[in-house]
Amino acid sequence: MSASGKQDMFVTGPLTTVWRGKPVAQVGRLFFLDENGQDEYCTATSVGGKNNEVVLAAAHCAWPPGLPTSDVADTVFVPGYDAGQRPAGVFAVRASVVSRDWIDNQHSDVAAFIVAPSAGKTLAAAVGTEAVSFAGPYLGAVRTFGYPASKPQNGEQLLTATGRTTTVPGQPDEIQMPCDMSGGASGGPWLAGANPTTGAGTLIAVFNASDPYASKHSCAGAVLGATAKMIYEHAGSL
Repeated sequence: MSASGKQDMFVTGPLTTVWRGKPVAQVGRLFFLDENGQDEYCTATSVGGKNNEVVLAAAHCAWPPGLPTSDVADTVFVPGYDAGQRPAGVFAVRASVVSRDWIDNQHSDVAAFIVAPSAGKTLAAAVGTEAVSFAGPYLGAVRTFGYPASKPQNGEQLLTATGRTTTVPGQPDEIQMPCDMSGGASGGPWLAGANPTTGAGTLIAVFNASDPYASKHSCAGAVLGATAKMIYEHAGSL
């Protein structure tokens, strides 16, 4: 299943917990309307780019599978979102970038969103950025963050999970890890070398699918490789 933020009937855990460290200002909720005009959201991360305005998330948050065009509208990014609080303000999305491979084949589930300044500040100036690596599949220990709509948080608090990534058979553009995040976590960062107190690390994948029904509690992340780098660089030039 994809993991965008429809109301979820699942209970949080056991592998996913509320983040108790320092607020992670670079991670937040991406609010938008879906193709039917219904409220929807994903998780996204400030990564800077040449224009200091780039946010990375999952492509299905920008361009749902099977649709000929992007149908998200009125999209905004709220970094550091917590139970309705908007500590750094609201950043309106002015454009998004996905790959042709995603549009045609649903491969490379990575999107870059470009946000406008808020209160006279670029996103990077307001909240900082996470480091990014486009080296391809990363196999090792990671921490993921997201706003899954599981109970009792219902997407209102930042949740986290840790684990070691492995390859996904037949899916070279994905890696997987043990976790049980559900709807709303899509686009959330998978961070290598994450600091256990601040959450700062290096973004190596974005959360793109979950399977909380399975006994192994597996989640998939879209790899940041050459295609994601082109998306990021193009978004930074807009």
